[in-house]
Amino acid sequence: MARCDLIALDLDGTALLPDHTLAPETCRAIAAARVQGVRVVIATGRSSREAAWFAREGGFDSHAAALGGAVVADCETGKQLRRWDLPRDGGREVLKLCLERRLDPMIFAGEQILIPAWSAEALGRYFPRPVWEEDVVLLDDPLGWLEGYDGPLTKLHVEGDPARFPIREAAALPGMNLTSSGPGDFELVCQDIDKGTALALLAEFYGIPLERCAAVGDSENDLGMLRAAGIAVAMGSACPAAVEAARFQVADNLHHGAAQAIALLLDRGLDF
Repeated sequence: MARCDLIALDLDGTALLPDHTLAPETCRAIAAARVQGVRVVIATGRSSREAAWFAREGGFDSHAAALGGAVVADCETGKQLRRWDLPRDGGREVLKLCLERRLDPMIFAGEQILIPAWSAEALGRYFPRPVWEEDVVLLDDPLGWLEGYDGPLTKLHVEGDPARFPIREAAALPGMNLTSSGPGDFELVCQDIDKGTALALLAEFYGIPLERCAAVGDSENDLGMLRAAGIAVAMGSACPAAVEAARFQVADNLHHGAAQAIALLLDRGLDF
C-alpha cells in the first residue's frame, strides 16, 4: 500500500462552486489533508494571481499550476516561476480572428489579464473581486491594442458562439495545444504543455514521485494531469474523456465532490 502525498485540484467545476467560490466543506477537507502531511495544490486554467488568491482563501499549499499548465506559480507572492508562451505569430493570428468575430476572449499576456470591453459583462463573473479590480485591463480598441502589442501571449480562453470559433484555423497552426474547459469555450496554450507537465514540476519541487500524486478534475484541459498522476479522480459532472481517464468518480461541485475526493484519497491508503 502506498501513500498519496500530493493532491492536485482543478478549480472551476471541481473545487469551486458554480458561483466561483470555495465551499467550507472543501476548505475543511484541504485542511484535513494538510494536517496529515498531504500537499494540496491548485491546478487551474486561471491566472497565477487568481491561483494565489484562491490558495489563500482555501488553505492550499504554496505552489500551483496556472493557465492550464502554462505557468507554475508561487502562491505566496502570485509570481510566475516558470512560464511557456504561445508562438508569437500563431497566437496573434488566432487572437485577431477572435477579435474580428466579436468573440469573448480572456487574453493572458505574460502576467497581464486583458479582455475586450464588450466582454466585460460576459467574462467579469469569473474573476475574484481583488483580481478584477487590480489586474484585469479592459480594452476599448482590442484590435488596435493587438497591432501595437509586442509582448508575450501565454494563453487564450475564448467564449461566444461556437459556430464562430476559429477552431480549424487554430488547429492548422504549429506550436499550440488546443483544448477546452467546457462545452462553450476553447483554449490555447503552448504545444506539449498542459496541467500534467506542470504537475510533474510541482511534484519534483516537493520531492514527491508522480505515482504518489493524485489529480481531481472535470474537463478536457484536466486530462494531462489525470493521465500523469498516480491516481485520477473525475467529478460527477466531468466530460466523458475525464471519466475515462479516472479510476474513481465522485459527486459534482454543487454536491462537494472535491471534498469527497480528498476524503476518498485520505481514507483508502490507496494501492497504486
